[in-house]
Amino acid sequence: MNHLEQLAVDAQIAVYVMASPDAQEIEILPLKPRTASDAERESLAARWPGRDLRPIGVIGRLADGGVNMALRVPFDHIQLASLLQAFAAYCESEMEPEYDWYTQQYRLAPRNS
Repeated sequence: MNHLEQLAVDAQIAVYVMASPDAQEIEILPLKPRTASDAERESLAARWPGRDLRPIGVIGRLADGGVNMALRVPFDHIQLASLLQAFAAYCESEMEPEYDWYTQQYRLAPRNS
């Protein structure tokens, strides 16, 4: 099993990411806890022409609350931030009740500075 597959298996929430080389355009396909529906895949296929989207990798949230990325290509810090923002937006829209609980717990957790 490669690192992309392993992250998808280990994560509670996992997505497959397609992005342009500069990460200005990002598309997310759910892998876990649900996979992309036929309608979601068809919608992406309809939006694909003329865009320079490439398979980037997997982003997942683990049981301990950590977020990991298994990427096929390197990105700079700004591009990585864009990918993480897209993942956070996905979590907010798809897993709103659970994500709200998670963010509340994160805010309340003691921080080691």
